[in-house]
Amino acid sequence: MSFSQWAQMGGYAEYVWAAVGLTLVVMCGHLWWANRRLNETLAAARALAATPTSHAKPARVRITETTSEGDL
Repeated sequence: MSFSQWAQMGGYAEYVWAAVGLTLVVMCGHLWWANRRLNETLAAARALAATPTSHAKPARVRITETTSEGDL
């Protein structure tokens, strides 16, 4: 079997190569989108880290657990 016979895919090359091409376009689009979102997220994190924080004390919260005999 020669390469040209293999590339013709038994007469279905038009459909197979279109599907392969579409898959590559979609995968590249996903990689581009993920990279863009990563860069946006990192930029936001850097901006947040660069802002001065307040030195106010955090509020104290008392956590109490109440159980009744009906809960057991």
